[in-house]
Parts: sequence; structure tokens; C-alpha cells
Amino acid sequence: MKKLAVLLAAVMTLSGCIPHPELDRIGIAEAVGVDFDGSVYTVTVQFFNTDSTGGITAIDSSAPNVNISRAGGKTIESALEELSHRSGHNIMLGSASVIVFGEGALTDLRDSLDLCVSHYSSNMRAYVCAAEGSAADIMNIRFNEGNASVEKLKEMIGNSRDLGMSRPVILYEAAGKLREPTESAVLPLLRVYGSGSGDTEEGKSIIIRGGALCVCGSLPERLTEAETAGLQLLDPGSDGSGDCRVTITHRGSDIRADMFGIRSRITPSLNGDRLRIDVEISAHCKLVSTSLPDPYAAGTDMERLCGQELSERAYTALEATLKRYGADVVGLSYAIRSQSPEIWETIKDDYGEYLRNSEISVSCSVSAERFGLTG
Repeated sequence: MKKLAVLLAAVMTLSGCIPHPELDRIGIAEAVGVDFDGSVYTVTVQFFNTDSTGGITAIDSSAPNVNISRAGGKTIESALEELSHRSGHNIMLGSASVIVFGEGALTDLRDSLDLCVSHYSSNMRAYVCAAEGSAADIMNIRFNEGNASVEKLKEMIGNSRDLGMSRPVILYEAAGKLREPTESAVLPLLRVYGSGSGDTEEGKSIIIRGGALCVCGSLPERLTEAETAGLQLLDPGSDGSGDCRVTITHRGSDIRADMFGIRSRITPSLNGDRLRIDVEISAHCKLVSTSLPDPYAAGTDMERLCGQELSERAYTALEATLKRYGADVVGLSYAIRSQSPEIWETIKDDYGEYLRNSEISVSCSVSAERFGLTG
């Protein structure tokens, strides 16, 4: 009883110190889209609809689970202020789990991310994505599933990572990378398409089509699905998940295998006046689908073919980013500074050129899990 009395007293004391704004005066942002046309920023926000909780609610099951508002300004901050003024809500970004930047906004992405990070109520672990076109088009998609529309979009981003197609990038990570002149970031690239399905109000949906390579102060470049898949092997991200699923062909049979426990080691060196990058990848695999009569007997072939697939993915990604654009998106500069400071001193002033002219070697070793093989 004494413990209960103390607890009640503490609750009553604290309740008098914490402000309680009316719920209908707060705009709980679930997702944010940012567009820029060269002079004006437009911010589009999906707000949680307090009159509905999706498809199952005692309030109004026919009401959409999200409200959409937008406003413009010369800066993102002024656009948010205008949005707050128009809506009459205090905008809370702490629940915003996805931030999407349109093509125009990607050119000044570093400053935009700095503002989002410094905003007092931002979610530092929000997913940051790029839009193929305008971010407003992405925000206009109202998924009916879940308590909030953004839940479906988060699942898509997570599934893309699990399948090894494109890894998520969080707000804090993207802002940190783009502060470094030697680093770049690749954001999942979202596209709207007409699915004709009933999972949204207008029968449209969103797909991930590769990635947007963002380098500070320059226009974004598009990467293909194969290139972003290779990047996930070399730079799995803050959650450490570089696992993926691959499909290989053996004796005329398509075989799907789960790759896990993926590890990569990057060793830099100088070959004359050229930077050499040796990449070693190791992984385990489990066959999840095969029509082979004896999958155990094909274990050695599976290891070799899976290793070739991962090596090709990694090499394709490095060719596209390092050699084509001179962009470091896998933390190579950190590896060079930590392993070979003398090499870094030699190449740091012309880092991009050294990357473009670099020699790349990728090898992979895969071990098959015997008890994971299924016929």
C-alpha cells in the first residue's frame, strides 16, 4: 500500500507539470514528402486521421485512415510553418516514419536533411527515400491496410531489404553521410503505378525501382535494381542486415536460395598511381526451392553458383558508383583511413578521380547449410 501511495503521488505531481494540448490541435505526421521547383519548397504531409483507425474502428469504418495537407515556402521550415498555420495544428514529426524527397529536392538534399535532423520533434530513424517524379505523388497514395497508410509503405521498404533489392536508409545516417564530401548516399527510389488493385482508394500503388545516388551539390543519378542489390552486400546498413534471396540456374532448373551471414572485407592498396580495391565476401546459403532430385549432391555446385551471383552483384554495384560517378557509398574512405593512412594522404585531394580510375577485384566464398537444403 505504501508503494501504491507513493506511485499515485508521483503521478499526480507529474500530471500538473506536463502540458496536455488538445489532441485535435496536434497534427501527427505519419509521412512527409518534400518537393522543390527551383524557387519554392512544397511539403506534403500524411496526417493520422483521428476519426478513423483504418478498416476496423468503432468511430467510422468508412473514413480514410490518413488526411493529406500541403503548403509551400521559400524554405522547408517556412513551408512547415505555413502548413501549421493553414491546418491550425501543431505539427509533430516524431511519428513520421518515412520522408520522401522529390527529384527537384534531391539537389539540395544535405541542407534539407540537416533541417529535418535539427527539427525538435523529428524521428531520427525515419526511412529516407527518393521519388521518381514528385514526392507529392507518393504522399497522395492512401493505402487502406493498417491503422495508418504509411504502414504499407514501410512494409514495402522492409520487404525490399529482406529480398536483397534495396536497403533502407535512415534519416540520421543519410544526413551524416552527406556531410562528408567524400561520401554519398543511395536512397530507395519510389515510383507510382496503376495496379488496379483495391489496396488503395484510387487503385494505385508504389514500387521500388532501384535507387537514387545522391552526391552533395550534384544532380541525383539513378541506379538499377541490380546495382542497388550489390550495394546491400557491401553496405548492409545500420541494422546489419545484408541477407538476401537469389535465383540461380543449375542443370536447367531454377533454384532459389537464401543467403545469410554475409560478411565483406575491403582491402585498399596502391598499384603504381592507381587505387586497387580488393573485396572478399563470405556467406552461407540455404536452398528453399529446387526441383533437383538430390539437392545434397549438388551442394558444391550451389556454393560456386551462389558465390558467382554475389560477386557479380557486388562488382556491378562498385562499377556503377565508384568507377562511373566517383562516388563512395560503401564507406570505402573509412576503410582506407583506418587500414592505410598513408594511402589516404596520397589520394584524399583527388579522391573521386582515384575512384573512377580504380582497379576492382571481387571474390566470394559460400558454404551451404546441409540441413537447410530441401527438395
